[in-house]
Amino acid sequence: MFESMAIALAIWLVVIYFVVSFSEWFVHKYHMHRPGFLNFFDKELYSGHAKKHHVIFSPKSSAPNQAQLDDIPHKITDLLKVGTMYSIPILILGIVLASWEILVGIPLIFVTCVVWALTWNWLHVRIHEPNWKPSNRILKYLKEYHDGHHINPSKNYNSIALGFDWLMGTRKRV
Repeated sequence: MFESMAIALAIWLVVIYFVVSFSEWFVHKYHMHRPGFLNFFDKELYSGHAKKHHVIFSPKSSAPNQAQLDDIPHKITDLLKVGTMYSIPILILGIVLASWEILVGIPLIFVTCVVWALTWNWLHVRIHEPNWKPSNRILKYLKEYHDGHHINPSKNYNSIALGFDWLMGTRKRV
């Protein structure tokens, strides 16, 4: 039982990484840089990102003020919606197939989505603070990766789980 549970957990962690990476890439590319169907649920998704965020935080703009930095993070209710949105299809699949191996993924997906979103909220604000100096190589790389997106908005759509930029050819070397 323990061995099969460990295998299920390992498989879920790989699946979750690809789901998060794909979601970052897809939503950013197709809904934050052009109007898409998700804008029906969140009117600010496109206008707040492409028309506001990319103008304020462009390489040509001056350093942002505190009000602009405070406007970056998503509301906690949005983060919970994301976690729930990804958990519901897995719940339905697990019930239909009556499989604990599938049902064990629900809390993993929910927690991962919320932790990812909280991490990105924290990191995204830091990245745009003019005097922020990353404390390690990973944070430095993520900052440079995101800065590359602001230099070329058709590249580097991923933010933390960078896999789909590599898979889809939208990665710009930093």
